[in-house]
Amino acid sequence: MNFGRMGPFLTATPINGLTVVGFNTLSANSVGTINKPTGTQAGDIVVIMSWANDSTGVWSIPSGFTDLQAGVGTNLGVAMKVAGGSEPSTYTLSNAGTYCGLLCATFRGPTAFDAVGTYTFSSAASSITAPAVTAVAPGSFLIGCFAAGGNVNFSTPSGMTAVGRSTDPAAGMFYQQLTATGSTGTRTTTPSASGYDMGALMFTLKPA
Repeated sequence: MNFGRMGPFLTATPINGLTVVGFNTLSANSVGTINKPTGTQAGDIVVIMSWANDSTGVWSIPSGFTDLQAGVGTNLGVAMKVAGGSEPSTYTLSNAGTYCGLLCATFRGPTAFDAVGTYTFSSAASSITAPAVTAVAPGSFLIGCFAAGGNVNFSTPSGMTAVGRSTDPAAGMFYQQLTATGSTGTRTTTPSASGYDMGALMFTLKPA
């Protein structure tokens, strides 16, 4: 089962030195191969988020990526890397679940991973809130990853801009440039219908 949703669907949008180069989404089975966003160059930051219908499996991420979940067995997997000069055209991830959704996005401007917040999970709720993360570097870029089972769309959290969304299972990635270090505060999204098995995680990327 492989229902690819191809991007980029956004016009590259510079915000204080940050550009969203593009994104791709994919619905797949326990193994998913997603295309690298068009226009990715050496030095860009590539972020993959993945969502499975089985919370007991541990994500297997591609070589060279930093696992921001540190191998925790959870529905949500998030990983990033700095693109090299001979970056592959696709990335493959696997999980013990039988159905998964993937979203891959490329950012230009940040140079490295900064800090990550605490993953949160809700089995059923009308909204989900990602816990705050502590931004270490001035001008860091906050990335929010939200996911849920079912065919729903996520609202854009206050103060953030959408990178991309996919449905069934649902995934949404959002970003915001921060003006100060310290706590980012929480971010909340509401699915278009009551969600189930919802997860959320935020992290920051260092500016160039």
